[in-house]
Amino acid sequence: FRSAAFACLARYSSAQGAHYKAGGMQASIPPSMHDALRAHFGVGLELCASPLNARYRRFCSAYLDVDEVFGSIGNALRFEPDAGSFEVNPPFDPVF
Repeated sequence: FRSAAFACLARYSSAQGAHYKAGGMQASIPPSMHDALRAHFGVGLELCASPLNARYRRFCSAYLDVDEVFGSIGNALRFEPDAGSFEVNPPFDPVF
């Protein structure tokens, strides 16, 4: 677990610039909103999460190689569901 956690934390730290003033990339909706989405719409998967902020056991994330052990199913842009309800808090990146 320790090596997997270190790899994950190192990846996200380097992605944000590895500087303590770089800010975080882990914004999300409040837990009560996740609860409401699950209760009213059956949401059970986040499309833009990480092991650091995922609310559900399974989620899509940017770095499958280090996130899979924590529940990631990969990149949301490659996710092709047949059915279901999903929460998307898009990444805060101009590319998207």
